[in-house]
Amino acid sequence: MMDYNQKYSLKNQLDMGVRELVFDIHCDWGALRVCHNNVTKYGECMDGITGNRKLKNALDDINDWVKDGHRDQMILLKLEFGSDVKNNINKLEKKLEGQLDNILYRPDTTNNLGDAGSNDCTNLPATTLTKADILAANKNVIAYTSNNCINDGSFNRTTFYDHNSSWVEDVSDADKLNDKLNLSKHLSVMARAKDGATQDGILGDNDVKMHENNIMEFMEAGLNIVEVYGFGGGDAWRHNGEGPEDVVWSWSENSYQPETADNCAAVQSSDNRMASNDCTGQLAVACRNTDEDYIWAITPMAYNLSNAQNACTELGSQYQFAAPMNAKDMKALRDTRDNAGQNSEDIWINYQKTNGVWSAELAL
Repeated sequence: MMDYNQKYSLKNQLDMGVRELVFDIHCDWGALRVCHNNVTKYGECMDGITGNRKLKNALDDINDWVKDGHRDQMILLKLEFGSDVKNNINKLEKKLEGQLDNILYRPDTTNNLGDAGSNDCTNLPATTLTKADILAANKNVIAYTSNNCINDGSFNRTTFYDHNSSWVEDVSDADKLNDKLNLSKHLSVMARAKDGATQDGILGDNDVKMHENNIMEFMEAGLNIVEVYGFGGGDAWRHNGEGPEDVVWSWSENSYQPETADNCAAVQSSDNRMASNDCTGQLAVACRNTDEDYIWAITPMAYNLSNAQNACTELGSQYQFAAPMNAKDMKALRDTRDNAGQNSEDIWINYQKTNGVWSAELAL
């Protein structure tokens, strides 16, 4: 194939840690198919150019992967389609229900059904819905579309919409995010940027926006969902571009030991990432200022972990022992450490494992 934008199969991408999938859906040759195509200019999936895989098979991949030992995972499925699919919306509904029925988190099971207007159109509840909520309902997939509301109440009871313009889309400059995404915004939206590049630039965008030398800038500006070209595809796909290792802001590649007895975590000075720790020793402590956005303090002295909260309180009643919540927050913590002249020190963060599950105290 000539002009597609991902190398690996859906199951392989899920195995690599991808948790948002975007399906560009077209109705061709009597069936709904998936391919990466410009929905505003072209209306078909072309064999040998974009591929023309049936949507049913793609949805089966998700269903099979979830049920093959991944019922503890949640997948965000974005649906993109043009008028050809709108005219066959009942087919799309039947595919979603037929292939994902037992694992699909539906709008008609929520309290906000129809909050986006007529025909039971429902906003994706970014301000309240969590992954834990979806898993607690014994579901694993939530489908949404940014298309305008479809005049079909039955379909609208299976798929959420993005009606509030709460997502940050098509952002090609990380600096544009900085002024938009304060802490309050982070807690109420899912910020997203997409890279529409394709292999040969015939049907997509030939300008690869996110590269390995700038993708962390997007993350540190506040982006938390990234749609990228050629994810994990190796050097031939990179265009000096993104890979799985380039979007990790948290755990260290060399020091993450989830299967050991370590139950605590610290930000280590060697690579500015989190590393597991056996909860012993004395380290400086990361303390969040709960009165201001993205403001941290680092204790000037080292403490045992059991005294971490008391050490933060000594800095002021507004300071709480905490862990960073995203790449932007981690950068703010690192900058505070460096500005305090403590860039060679490891720092306790409030991220601990209990009964085999890691849990962060964000103190927001």
